[in-house]
Amino acid sequence: MRRFLLDSSVTLGSQILRLVFGLVTSIIIARILGPEGRGVYALCILLPFIIVTLANLGIVPATAYLLASRRFSPRLVLGGNIILSAGFSLVGMAAGYLVVLQFRSIFFPSVSGEYLFLSLLLIPAHIFFRHIQAVSLGLQNFKYFNLSAVVSAFLSLSFTGIALIFFRMDI
Repeated sequence: MRRFLLDSSVTLGSQILRLVFGLVTSIIIARILGPEGRGVYALCILLPFIIVTLANLGIVPATAYLLASRRFSPRLVLGGNIILSAGFSLVGMAAGYLVVLQFRSIFFPSVSGEYLFLSLLLIPAHIFFRHIQAVSLGLQNFKYFNLSAVVSAFLSLSFTGIALIFFRMDI
């Protein structure tokens, strides 16, 4: 029971931290870019998030299940996930590139192609973090699961802040 309470409190704390990082990121984006820039930003990140969702192909829940069932060694699954992350990232980025080239005028008429191409760089990090989280979840290592979620949110805040505040980048 004590272990359950500890894991639950760590998870709650990490969810609160993720919420705070996400809120600060949204505030920075809204204040610096304004309503129109925020809309363009939202459209830019829509494409990589759709690709990440489709590129996972059920690997994330399968990873957690297989590790929890103890059918495969964690080392084997982690190695496989790293290879799959790299492969899915390359395929996802190539698919995104083709979507931007062929369908930008239909799906994203008001968004610069440069912004869309730049947003495709988010794909590898998101796929990697999802796969790493699945390994932690399958091993029931909630400390690392929550740590990777918080690190992901913190990196998002950091890169957004650096790009918008220090480099004075636009979208």
